[in-house]
Amino acid sequence: MDVKDLTIYQLKELQSLNIRLKNLQDKLIKEAIKIDKDLIYKLSNKDDLLEDYEIELEIKFVLKENHPSYKKDDDNFLTIIYEYLKRISIKRSIYPWNDSNHNEFNSWENHIMKDDYHCWLFHSLYDHSDLNWEDILNIGEIYSDIKVTYQYYD
Repeated sequence: MDVKDLTIYQLKELQSLNIRLKNLQDKLIKEAIKIDKDLIYKLSNKDDLLEDYEIELEIKFVLKENHPSYKKDDDNFLTIIYEYLKRISIKRSIYPWNDSNHNEFNSWENHIMKDDYHCWLFHSLYDHSDLNWEDILNIGEIYSDIKVTYQYYD
């Protein structure tokens, strides 16, 4: 499905998904910053044995339950997005998670989404995954995991 073939209803669904993702993104950033600050503090504490850490984010996009291809006993993942978040609390400006508009189409003349705001996660779906617009319209649940790895050396 080409973007110019989207109906007004489908465009509104995509805008709604973008809002959902922006809200999720804001929550995840807030939590990741808190975790990162705590871990940076632990690293600075000479009495703590922590040597290093990693913070990674995994976001799973699941097919809508009412879709004909949905299988009850399956994961039904459409795609998974991975992001690296270590040092996000002190280098937030280098992460694409800021409030910038990540709309790939805002410089395209006459594009149907030209004037829309796109959060980073929405942009990632249409520009950095293998999903097409029809796939994106079939996203139901979204699951996210912030994974922290504590590293200790001998």
